[in-house]
Amino acid sequence: MSNKKLIWLVIVVIVLAIVFIGMRKGSTINSGVTPTPNLSATPKASSSPVVKKPPVVTATPALGNYSQLVTEYRDRRVQFNNICQMSPSALTYKNGTKIMLDNRSSESRVVTIDGTPYNFSGYSYRFVTLSSNTLPRTLAVNCGPSINVGVITLQR
Repeated sequence: MSNKKLIWLVIVVIVLAIVFIGMRKGSTINSGVTPTPNLSATPKASSSPVVKKPPVVTATPALGNYSQLVTEYRDRRVQFNNICQMSPSALTYKNGTKIMLDNRSSESRVVTIDGTPYNFSGYSYRFVTLSSNTLPRTLAVNCGPSINVGVITLQR
């Protein structure tokens, strides 16, 4: 056998071995493209048991299709990204306004508004009604270890 044929045979055997190993592990070859989350999908509960601490404060459970809720709450939606930053970072609402808190990270986290903690699993959201007896009132927002990631001002 010539050297060129031997080199080609070795290359073919290596490629076949890589494909075979990849198929056995059920993995796919990474194309270098990071998938983006499907924002139209409604977050689903995990099928495997997860032990969690109960939330200190429970907000209204998320109901409805995520895309519909994003449209409905377009002016009352607060997002927290993968580095726990709030967007938009400064908001003003009337007292008693119901807003959507939206965790756009795969990480679980605790968002604290004016000292009240709200627990989130990855890519989850909840609804919170903001109210105060003293107006106007500025509410500090913390996300996980990040302090003062935003402010919400309540007014009459």
